[in-house]
Amino acid sequence: MNTIQPERILKELLRLRDEAAEAGQFTAAVRATELIGKHLSMFVDRVEHKSDSDFATRLMSARRRNHEEGRDP
Repeated sequence: MNTIQPERILKELLRLRDEAAEAGQFTAAVRATELIGKHLSMFVDRVEHKSDSDFATRLMSARRRNHEEGRDP
């Protein structure tokens, strides 16, 4: 049975990276290096979370209006 193993994939990526660099295909070489780095958790995707303090105030006001108008869920 031919199973996919991380070590085997990494070895293949290293080979492809080296061959691409030797052939002057630097985009492919960089991409292979990037995939190796991702596997090693060298790059972390960051998501910036911004809070909208005004949103909480508007939400509370809307809930208060709904309650006062008798539309409370």
